[in-house]
Amino acid sequence: MDAVRANFMFASVSDEDVEEMIKVMIPKVFTEGEIIIQEGDHGDFFYVVEAGNFDITVQDRVVGSVGPGASFGELALVYDCPRAATITSETEGKTWALDRITFRSIIARNVSEQMDTRKTVLQNVPLLESLTEVQLEKLAEAIELVNFEANERIITKGEPGNVFYILKSGTVLCTDAGDNTALEDLVLGPGEYFGERALMTNEPRAANVTAQTNVVAMALDRQAFDELLGPLRDVIDQNMGVRVLQTVPILTALSPLERQTLFQAFHTLYVSAGDYVIQEGESGKSFYIVKSGTLVVTKATEGGDEIEIATLSSGEYFGEMALIEEEPRKASVQAVSDVELLVLEQAEFEELLGPLQDIMNREAENRKMEWTHEIEMNFEDLEILTTLGTGTFGRVKLVRHRSGNQVYALKVLKKAQVVAFKQKQNVLHEKNILAMCDHPNILKLHQTFKDAKNLYLLMELAQGGELFSYLHCSDREHEYLPEADACFYASNVLMALEYLHQRDIVYRDLKPENLLLDTRGYIKVADFGFAKVVTNRTYTLCGTPEYLAPELVLGKGHNKGVDYWALGILIYEMVVGHSPFAASCSSDQMQICRNIVSGRVTFPDWVSESCCSIIEKLLTKDTTKRIGTTHEGTRSIKLHSWFAESDWHALLQQNVEVPWVPTVNDPLDTSNFDPLDDEDVDMEYFDDGSEWDKDF
Repeated sequence: MDAVRANFMFASVSDEDVEEMIKVMIPKVFTEGEIIIQEGDHGDFFYVVEAGNFDITVQDRVVGSVGPGASFGELALVYDCPRAATITSETEGKTWALDRITFRSIIARNVSEQMDTRKTVLQNVPLLESLTEVQLEKLAEAIELVNFEANERIITKGEPGNVFYILKSGTVLCTDAGDNTALEDLVLGPGEYFGERALMTNEPRAANVTAQTNVVAMALDRQAFDELLGPLRDVIDQNMGVRVLQTVPILTALSPLERQTLFQAFHTLYVSAGDYVIQEGESGKSFYIVKSGTLVVTKATEGGDEIEIATLSSGEYFGEMALIEEEPRKASVQAVSDVELLVLEQAEFEELLGPLQDIMNREAENRKMEWTHEIEMNFEDLEILTTLGTGTFGRVKLVRHRSGNQVYALKVLKKAQVVAFKQKQNVLHEKNILAMCDHPNILKLHQTFKDAKNLYLLMELAQGGELFSYLHCSDREHEYLPEADACFYASNVLMALEYLHQRDIVYRDLKPENLLLDTRGYIKVADFGFAKVVTNRTYTLCGTPEYLAPELVLGKGHNKGVDYWALGILIYEMVVGHSPFAASCSSDQMQICRNIVSGRVTFPDWVSESCCSIIEKLLTKDTTKRIGTTHEGTRSIKLHSWFAESDWHALLQQNVEVPWVPTVNDPLDTSNFDPLDDEDVDMEYFDDGSEWDKDF
């Protein structure tokens, strides 16, 4: 336990998890002179020394040794990468070994079970029953464990309340509840909760709560709640409003983001009992959702009488046709009791989203455009010209359409390599996610093809090359950019991330090598091999070492927050010239991981205060407090002072001055890419009959 606890990889792992890992560690005995780890080999074991001494050798030079109580090989717990040193048994020795899969499985399983338990308890709190799965996931992550000793007072009656408690273990006694002292005392045990009103109001505590035994409680304070989701009353109203908008037939074409955006434009209207909200025949410009109270819908008969045709209560709506066009109301709506309504004006709708009729026609138009595009491309019409880049699974080729003369980038993936590296699912994800995307800062997928040996992605061509080349391989005096230039590129990337996150897509591979420049100098985010649709959290490890977030390194599950962390790394690299967590030796990936987990960032004196601030907020280890993950999302990043000069609308329209325009002489110019050998290695592929690529 002491040896494992001393290793940085276990710094934030619970005692229960560490004990479970120790129980499944494998004893390994070595003879004198035996090699345990060979430099350059791939490894998947972490070792704790029980007995003996072991030499550490780098490039045939002994650089140190370890003995009983020490550990080595921890990088293997993060991912499969070449060993940085050779470890040899100087004497007879004994170690205990833990493999990567077991380590990450225990952490992932226990974190998942912990989150599920917390969400289940939160769902059972009546005050929180209307929260969505995503909102509950955020709250579950923000909960902190607190300990109280037997007889310790947890809540004192009359004091202001701002913390909600759920009991994990132990019992508490609730006394002096309410104004009536005759109320019986109440004992609460594991799974029960108290103090939930503190999430909504600042009212005084209504009872005393004292620990009967030693207590472990899950605590959630109102400030953390408000930062993550916003004030609880507003969250409940928004959830109700968005659910109602989903049921309105004429609004079915709206995306989830558009519904949320739309709800922000609603205002509250209070109507007294007996008053009319709308009257038959008058011109209509407003749409209504009933928040509370009851209304009656009436219609005039030919004889002049009014007949009741419906009643409306909380969660129902009326007047929706006014969002399409201004026309006479077909019925009257009158308040039976005092009523609270949410109201949306037609003008507000059109200002936010444009005419509703255009939105209703949008889906049909999109389908028509996709169909037209699909039938104009044939693989045989593509002329392969030269190689633009190379990767693990194939190459990217410059191609020209023979008849139209347009140029594209063709990503060629060798099926044999995709299968060998167990990347079938990732390749399919990449294709499907790219097909979902249409944004000026994301490299566009035009079409896919396949044959017996290869898969093909026909992509938009970005002729300006990689941002990495501009940043590190140009003839500028420094390997860092002026902050205004870095802000331009970061703004481009942020808009792409915002677009992806609105569709629940986590990118997970942000780095300068994956940011291409088009001929005008704007960013195009490329390479979606690690992208994934994630609605709550995922546990797959992927990414580039220096850009990994701490939660990725430690295997505790991650979501969109990893992209905001990577944005912070990118900004730092652009304004400083290297990663904030780079090791003194570029190949020392263990040191990189150790630096990431420690989270300490230092800045040279040329970096402005506002730039330091945005980087520090993005590189916040606590994912519930990291900027971008709170209820304001990317808006909180956009409003930061470092982005004060960014004109977001003009950037989206690509109507601003760029820092640098790449030199591109003609549509076939490849001078902004490193020259590569065009010769391809042919690889045989043996189809196993599973048809895993049938939808490609």
